[in-house]
Amino acid sequence: DGLALDGSGDLVAEAQAALVTLESVAAQKLDAVGTAVVSAREEAVAEVDRWRIRDEDIRAATNRLSAFMRSGNAAARVPLYQQGLRLARRTGDRAEEARWLTDLGDTHRELGKVDVALTHYEDALAALRELEHHPSVVRVLAKLGDLYRLRSDPDRAVGLLEEARKLADE
Repeated sequence: DGLALDGSGDLVAEAQAALVTLESVAAQKLDAVGTAVVSAREEAVAEVDRWRIRDEDIRAATNRLSAFMRSGNAAARVPLYQQGLRLARRTGDRAEEARWLTDLGDTHRELGKVDVALTHYEDALAALRELEHHPSVVRVLAKLGDLYRLRSDPDRAVGLLEEARKLADE
């Protein structure tokens, strides 16, 4: 007839116990994965909220800056440009960083602080080259050339202006 094994009932019981254990472990793993997913989602939502705050900070700084620009007070613009620069650096936005550096260069030139303006323009140029934004590179090269002309360094001025012309012709 059929083969009868002694203790076959024990084997079935052990298999059922192992299955229950596997189901329990699988449920625990699913709970852990679910918890990790919820945690990751909460972190993502928090990051989005942080970006919203940064955007609000940037918009507020830009609005304050616009008011000062309309007033024509160059010295009053400097701290606002510096605040914009700090925000751009904190968020890692190299394009905005270059824009604020260029604005700082323009303002310091307006204030007669040529050396400070040169430093800001050179920093802006480095960021713009990194971004490969040729139209802005050309503009900043021209600003640098003009400042070196004011500093009575015609060789440096001509070199920068020639570089700007070549890049503009590409």
